[in-house]
Amino acid sequence: MKRAFTRKLEAKKYRLKRRSRTIFVDIFRSILLIVVILLTGAVLIFAFNFTISAPCFRVRETVVRGCRELTEKEVLLLGLVSSSQNLLALNEKALERRISANPWIKSVSIGRELPGRLVVQIQERSVIAAIRQGSNLYLMDQEGVIFKKLDKNDESDLPVLTGFYQEGKLNELLLKNARTLINDLSSSKYFPTIDSVSEIQGNEVLGISVFTDNGLCLVLGVDDYGTKLQRLSPILEDLERRQLKEGFLRIDLRNPLKVTVSKRNIPAPRGLSDSRQEYKT
Repeated sequence: MKRAFTRKLEAKKYRLKRRSRTIFVDIFRSILLIVVILLTGAVLIFAFNFTISAPCFRVRETVVRGCRELTEKEVLLLGLVSSSQNLLALNEKALERRISANPWIKSVSIGRELPGRLVVQIQERSVIAAIRQGSNLYLMDQEGVIFKKLDKNDESDLPVLTGFYQEGKLNELLLKNARTLINDLSSSKYFPTIDSVSEIQGNEVLGISVFTDNGLCLVLGVDDYGTKLQRLSPILEDLERRQLKEGFLRIDLRNPLKVTVSKRNIPAPRGLSDSRQEYKT
């Protein structure tokens, strides 16, 4: 009886000793793992700090691509990029945000070419017209975005959109029609081309009217501008044959099958016969 009790006690001691050894091994492994993690983290932090401060990765050259209206120097000033900065430590989003603050910038992307070249790729807005709002003119791009006020340094040889603001509110539908017309005029090989247009007027009743440099007012309505402009060439040829092409003319092309030509309400050159006032095709 006593011997059996002794054996049980020894067995319990052995199991406890073995369990203690297992616990000790587990604790040792855990401590070792923590030490390895800390050492690895320290090495990574050291490597990161060394890399972002290494002279070989400083910005030695900055290339700006896509400039038309803006200069490379202006873009660099916007980005606040200096040669003392580390190429790998640059904040791309912040750099893009600073450069995009210029209204001419439509999009910007940043690239790195190791060891020391920074590449800034910009896309500028393509201006198609100036639009009048009150007494001011603003520039509009191909997407219809009115992005900045026209100033003395901007291109002024642009068609001017008038009548698109009513009581300070922009007529979006009329503006969409005007953009369609500008696209047609830009690709046209025949008169009028976009270069011969001085003004595009929007009106809720008449739709879109075009004023050309040589004194024509073309009333085009709200749709099918390509077909209507194709009718213009034979009409102008007919006017020239009849010697009616002098002065300022209003040509109503809203109905291509019934075109009306009349004198515009602008003083005509002296000697013009009053009998040449209006005819219809």
